Amino acid sequence: LTERYLSHLERDGAAVSEVVAVTFTERAAREMRGRIRKAAADRLRAAGPDSDAATTWRRHLRDLEAAPI
Repeated sequence: LTERYLSHLERDGAAVSEVVAVTFTERAAREMRGRIRKAAADRLRAAGPDSDAATTWRRHLRDLEAAPI
């Protein structure tokens, strides 16, 4: 589910606010948000510091705090 969520951000160009993830428990939602945050941070580190990709991943990381999960 985490990889599918990330693919919407990465391949489809969706914003965090445009993707909804449904889990069965709050604990699962926190865990998923953490996994997404870690993967997004990894992608940010892999992007060049001044690249468009880095700007996009920074925005995704910031918006994750209010993501509908």
